[in-house]
Amino acid sequence: MSSTGCATARRCRAEVTLRAETTEVVAAVQQVMARFAALELHAARGGREVMRALNETVRLSPAQDLPALASDLLAAVDALLSVMPAYAPPLNVMHRVLAHLEVAQTAGDSADTFRAVIEWDTAEFESWSESARRKIAEIGAECIPDGSTIFTFTLSETALRTLHRAAEQGKRFRVLVTESRPNHDGLHTARELAKAGVEVKVSL
Repeated sequence: MSSTGCATARRCRAEVTLRAETTEVVAAVQQVMARFAALELHAARGGREVMRALNETVRLSPAQDLPALASDLLAAVDALLSVMPAYAPPLNVMHRVLAHLEVAQTAGDSADTFRAVIEWDTAEFESWSESARRKIAEIGAECIPDGSTIFTFTLSETALRTLHRAAEQGKRFRVLVTESRPNHDGLHTARELAKAGVEVKVSL
């Protein structure tokens, strides 16, 4: 395979590994792969995107039985792992889905029963994730004293939401954030905080 066919060798391996038979399944996973490869996805958001992609893989797979569906799912997991940084939330999501698969295999469930379980759990995960982030932001904002200086590294969706909530509460504080090369996540953090009227400085 030529170097012009794929951006990186590991990306090429991932595309070969992905054996799902429908273009919809391939697209659902490869969109997330591309965002990880471009350093656009991070921990918490990456977890949600992986959950959605695996749900789409299961939902759109043409597999008629659980072994075939498991093969498509495992191929998608392998493909994602080949480009994904070692972020805990996406890895936890994979363990979550594969745990459901193990239960289904032990119980002798049908492919459609497993699809229904993953569809339900995806909705549960989305609801839990939003609730957790909202609660963390509320609790975290209460811990920020008025007039304080906060240091944050790179980009954390949860930390950013917490700082936004503190600003909404009328607290005045300043934030120091690292630029975080090569993808400059810290600059995104700085821009978002500046939009909220928070004093922010970027550290190289």
